[in-house]
Amino acid sequence: MTETLFEFMARVRAEREAFVAKVTRSMRETGSFLAPMRHGSGWVTLFRSTRPNVSWQVTFWEGNPATDESAAPTGHIDVHGTVDDAAREMIGLVRR
Repeated sequence: MTETLFEFMARVRAEREAFVAKVTRSMRETGSFLAPMRHGSGWVTLFRSTRPNVSWQVTFWEGNPATDESAAPTGHIDVHGTVDDAAREMIGLVRR
């Protein structure tokens, strides 16, 4: 059975809200979040920023920084606002 457009939109919204909740929970418990990207071999981390006027930093990695000593950052974006704002910013990057 195929899902209707309404069912599809409801499912996607629920997945997005669950992801935001997962990131928020991880950030509150550990201060960071690590997520595998859906394409290539890259990873994404989210950390509370220590830079002035920046709340959170999303960093892109080649390799898994949690397990690979040779993992190297390949770029980052600064996020201003709450951890929920950072999670919403991240979900679009992880799902590409």
